[in-house]
Amino acid sequence: MLVTALLGISLALSSALALPRESCQTKDRCQVSVGWNAYADAGPFTLAAVNKTLGIPTRATEVGEPLHLSPSVAYAGSEFRSLATNATYPYVEFSQFTLVDGGLLGTNNFSTGAGAAATDVGEGYSLGFKVSHDRLSPDPVFCAIVGTSPAGGNPIYPLLALHGDTRNFALCEAHSAEDGIPLNVVVYRPRSDSREHYDYDSCYGVYVQLVPVPAPAGER
Repeated sequence: MLVTALLGISLALSSALALPRESCQTKDRCQVSVGWNAYADAGPFTLAAVNKTLGIPTRATEVGEPLHLSPSVAYAGSEFRSLATNATYPYVEFSQFTLVDGGLLGTNNFSTGAGAAATDVGEGYSLGFKVSHDRLSPDPVFCAIVGTSPAGGNPIYPLLALHGDTRNFALCEAHSAEDGIPLNVVVYRPRSDSREHYDYDSCYGVYVQLVPVPAPAGER
């Protein structure tokens, strides 16, 4: 009976994440490294940040602050991006994101034809993306965590994990490296001695949600 229940949960979660069919034919890197409730392929979705003091969201109405790519707080240059709140950067450069074999990609910029790939980050650094018109090679370090587990709780929407970790993202006040725009950006395990120019005292913990984008009416 327990096996049947778990199978039903797995099938429902796979459908909700719109997993590519081919991902079922090969071993998912996230299920190997993190567990049965982790997926390396998912999307399309948008990103949102939920204050950790509110707990892991378990209802469909519990959607966090939307997150968009913004000018980078770490590097000057038009090809670099950070991940900032809609309140501090309400401009949508990439309307959707996907996970492809553990790589986090920004997609659907039809006006420029560019794509964005998230890069691996260490403790104390902001999440970063590189935008390019060339072929993207994202670092395969992200997973979508679903279902009940010590890593993911029981979220209504999948949670983003970096190296299997969903619990150590934060939002921190910062300024863009190139022109000083004030931003509230996602940082992984913020540190008071970080080389990046964010205000450590302003940081607070968040979960990063992967909010599924509904399929067009003709494809449902």
